[in-house]
Amino acid sequence: MPGTRHAAIVTGSTSGIGRAIAMRLLGSGYSVILNYSSGDERASETLDRCREISPHVELAKADIRDSSAVAELTRRAVDAFGRIDVLVNNAARVIDKPALEMTEEEWDAVLDVNLKGAFLCSQYAARQMLEQDEGGVILNIGASTGIRGRRNGANTCASKAGLMMLTQCLALELAPKIRVNTIVPGLTVTDETEQRFGLHDPAVRRTREESIPMQRLGSPEDIADAVMLMLADESRFITGQKIVVDGGQYMWLIPCAGQGCLHRPHRTGKAKSRCLRRGLKLQDGRRKRRAERAALQSRRRCPGHPAAIGPYVPGRRGLHQSSRLG
Repeated sequence: MPGTRHAAIVTGSTSGIGRAIAMRLLGSGYSVILNYSSGDERASETLDRCREISPHVELAKADIRDSSAVAELTRRAVDAFGRIDVLVNNAARVIDKPALEMTEEEWDAVLDVNLKGAFLCSQYAARQMLEQDEGGVILNIGASTGIRGRRNGANTCASKAGLMMLTQCLALELAPKIRVNTIVPGLTVTDETEQRFGLHDPAVRRTREESIPMQRLGSPEDIADAVMLMLADESRFITGQKIVVDGGQYMWLIPCAGQGCLHRPHRTGKAKSRCLRRGLKLQDGRRKRRAERAALQSRRRCPGHPAAIGPYVPGRRGLHQSSRLG
C-alpha cells in the first residue's frame, strides 16, 4: 500500500555485519526487528545506536535453533509492524577444529544455527509474506567457504554450502511472491574476524589485502550495501542466486597444480613465472583429458561415426550434439 513502511527481521543483528545491515535498513525507511541470542549489554548498546537513526526498531531475544522461539520472533514483528517484508538470515556460528577432532556437539552447534536456524526463520517468515499482497524478500548471508572449503572448518563450510542450496530450493518453491537470494561476503572486518584471523597485525592484514584485486578487506557496510541492492526494485527479477561480495578474491585465487601456492597475477619475476607455468600446465592437462574423453564417448555413442564401438543406446545423445536439445 502507498505510504506503508516496510518491515524487516535481521537475525544476529547486534554486532558486525548484522548490525550494519539493520542500521542501513533503518536509514532507508524500514522498520526493523533486531534479533540476538546472547550478549544483553551489547544488544542494548546496538538498540540505542539504532534509535538514533529511527524510532521504528524493536529488540527481540530469540534462539533461532528453537522453532517456538522463531514463531514468537515472527509474531513479535507482525504485532509491532503489521507485516514482514524482508528477512535477513545473518545469524551464524563458527567453531573451528580439525575434522577428526570435531565432536558431534560442535558439528550440531554450527549446523543448528547456520542452516537449521535459517530454515526455521525462512519458513515462519514466508508464511506471513505469502499472506501479504506484495510478498517479500529473503536474503541469506553466506560465506565464501560455502563455495571453496578450508581446513578446520568442515562444519562451517558444510553449513554455508547447504545455505546456498536452501536458497535455491526456497526460491523455486516460493516464487513468484517471494524472492530468495544468498549474499556471499568475502573476508569482512568485524571484531570476530579480527580476533580469529589476527587482522590486528599489520603484516597479516596486508597479506590478506594483497590476495584481493580491490586491495582491501571488506567492511560490514559493503555487505549492507549489497543487501540494499538486492532489495531494490531493480533486482525484482533476480532469485535463487548467490551474489559474491569479496572484492574479486574468489576469482583471483587459482590453486596451482597441487604445489600449495596460489596464482596471483600481481606476482613478479621468478615467482610469477613459476606460478604461471604451473597454472598453464594444469590447464593444458585438463584440456587434453577432456578432449580424449569427448572423442571416446563420441565413438561409443554415435551410430553414424565410422569408428563407433559398442552398441548404440537409443535416447542418449552423442557429445557432438547441442546441449540445448532435449
